[in-house]
Amino acid sequence: MRLKDRISIVTGAAQGIGAAIAREFAREGALVAALDRKGDVEKVCEDIRCKGGQATGYVLDITDQEAYRSCVDRVASQSGRIDTLVNNAAVWRPGDIFTDKLDEWREVQKINLEAVYWGCKLVAPHMARQHRGRIITITFGSGVGHRWRCRRLCGGERRSGQLHEIAGSRTCDSRRACQRDRSGFHSYAHVNREWS
Repeated sequence: MRLKDRISIVTGAAQGIGAAIAREFAREGALVAALDRKGDVEKVCEDIRCKGGQATGYVLDITDQEAYRSCVDRVASQSGRIDTLVNNAAVWRPGDIFTDKLDEWREVQKINLEAVYWGCKLVAPHMARQHRGRIITITFGSGVGHRWRCRRLCGGERRSGQLHEIAGSRTCDSRRACQRDRSGFHSYAHVNREWS
């Protein structure tokens, strides 16, 4: 069990890649704090516990800075530390500059950028005190793709191809783990900072 007793926060853990990461981390021995604004995160945690893993669900909106701070403080006070943050929560709004709406754009920025920044800011002091920690940010392929249509190809189900690289099949200590998917585009997992 490669993650035995590691305290791991996973955002966007109610479904898809986030739920799969939470399950895989728990299977590898981590104590998972699964965050999502959807109540389904409780079902994911229940499933993990039924299989012998340890997981606690937290229903909150990570764009609410005080709610996010309170959650991280609770996890840290209960466990004494935070070893891993997986920034997985994200939204994807299809469209282009001609058809999208400003409020949609702002929602994407709040979830996909601001909440990632805020989560890192919240866990970094804990990790610095421990002289150890990992922050993993899951990104859409369209963020690194060189073709405009990559956004359409890399959304939703395309992200699932990144899971094995990040959560299960191999350990990568490089700052950027890269995998080429079937469409020929590269998918990246960025490790923001590591303490050894």
